[in-house]
Amino acid sequence: MDVSQKTLYLERLGEVAKEWGVYILTVPYIFTGEDAQNENVLYIIDTSGEVALEHYKYGGNMVENTVLGDGTIHYVDTEYGRISGIICWDKDFPAVVDQVGEKDIDILFIPSADWREISPYHTIVGTLRGVENGASVVTQTMNGLSLITDDRGRVLAKMDHFTTGHWVMRGYVPTEGSATLYSLWGKYLWACTIIIVLITFFSLFLVREKMAKTKRSSYETRSCVYE
Repeated sequence: MDVSQKTLYLERLGEVAKEWGVYILTVPYIFTGEDAQNENVLYIIDTSGEVALEHYKYGGNMVENTVLGDGTIHYVDTEYGRISGIICWDKDFPAVVDQVGEKDIDILFIPSADWREISPYHTIVGTLRGVENGASVVTQTMNGLSLITDDRGRVLAKMDHFTTGHWVMRGYVPTEGSATLYSLWGKYLWACTIIIVLITFFSLFLVREKMAKTKRSSYETRSCVYE
């Protein structure tokens, strides 16, 4: 889509959203011209026809040469829960996606474009982000596996781009997420892992020293008896 078409495109979708009383999530790829970076951007349009959320992709921008997002996860409060969206490669950055749990987001949308060699593995990454942060995930994928999963990773609906020519996925999505320990402590995961490893090695060291001390004491006792 040419940059000059973006405003008209969003206005038309706004009219549809308002007419039907629905939320519309769209990810137009905007060609801005030779002198500027293209835009890989996600919009959520609310039931009043207004743009309620704008998210610029932050994952893989150096490869795509697109505008770099700031890595902030925004959300919209709706009658269907608190919803948000990221784009494809974004889900590979758990330290950023942790905001989903921190901000109590209920449903995370991840529109994606993959290829056969990384399907279904890349879709599963998004499901894992949902489990970590207690959110249902809707991943609609071109050239890959589309999934709807709940906050525990259970598959509620799926559609494989390579096995059907009817590229529509339908399903019911839970509108309430859950709090998880990972969403509370996930950012400290590496620190906790290091601490656990250190405690383990220290405990093994103490056990080894105790066994060595017991062995020396037993040897000294036997020596006294022989004398």
